Amino acid sequence: MKKAKFEAKSAVVRQHLREVSYTIFMPVPPNLKTQQYLGRKLRELREQKGKTQLEVADSIGIDISYYAGIERGEENPSLATLEALCRLFRVRSSQILSF
Repeated sequence: MKKAKFEAKSAVVRQHLREVSYTIFMPVPPNLKTQQYLGRKLRELREQKGKTQLEVADSIGIDISYYAGIERGEENPSLATLEALCRLFRVRSSQILSF
């Protein structure tokens, strides 16, 4: 019984380490100009919709500090986060990405 629990916990820890390693060792570094452009576009959209950063973050299930970092151009959001933001603001990805 103890061995099964240990193996199950070990599997969870290994999966978490793989996810963390991928996050830390991204194969291509983020383009800071693109991040800053994206942040400016998201801020414009948010302000046009009359929403706060907290409302946006809560709406898509992310932390407010992470969303604020995206707007400041300091965070590199995942595709899933970008998709959620596009859906929330009802825009196409081409309207918020510079490429």
